[in-house]
Formats: sequence, C-alpha cells, structure tokens
Amino acid sequence: MRMLARPLRYRLKRYRTFIGFERTQWGGAVYRTGSAIHEAGEAAARKYIDATFQDRPDLKQAVTPNYVFSGKRRVVSDDFYPALLRENVELSPPGSTTSPAPASSTPTGSNERLTCW
Repeated sequence: MRMLARPLRYRLKRYRTFIGFERTQWGGAVYRTGSAIHEAGEAAARKYIDATFQDRPDLKQAVTPNYVFSGKRRVVSDDFYPALLRENVELSPPGSTTSPAPASSTPTGSNERLTCW
C-alpha cells in the first residue's frame, strides 16, 4: 500500500504507462506493414510460436497465420498456445464439418466437449 501513500506519484506512473502503450498505436503503425513497430511485433509473435511449438511442427504450421501481422485480431495470451499441446486437446483442420467424440468426463460422469472456432 506504499503507492497509495503517494497518490500523485502513482498516478504519474500510470499515465506514463498508458502513454507508452498508446504511442505504439499512434498513426496505426502497428497495422502498417514495414513499420518498425509492426516488424517488431511480428518478430516477437513468430518467436513465441517457434518456442512454444518447437517439438510439434504440425501445430506450428497450423497456428502460424498466413496473413500480415495485426491483419486480424491477435491472440494475446500466454496460455492459449501451450493448451494446444495438452494430450486431451485436438486441433481440427479448418473446414471440418464433423467433430470427434467427447474425450473427457467431468467428475459427475458426464461427457463434455469444447469447440473453439
């Protein structure tokens, strides 16, 4: 609670953090192919995918987008991709029309399945 003892300092720190983030968005640089911010973001995203799926090239290929960085909504999560590596998770190819049988049971004995599109 030390920060609350100095509310002005705390507020200035929050403004600096906010402005620092907002500066990356000014002028749409993160969406402009070839800008330094765009290139850095794409490099960081690809590095994270490479590190997460180093032992699974099939998943790496499946989750690596074939469009420009920030062309669509980015996945900003540090546990989404690792969840795909779990044994009870199956990644179906795009265009699948049928879903596999439920693979897990709840403690009450009912089968449940989660489908993400």
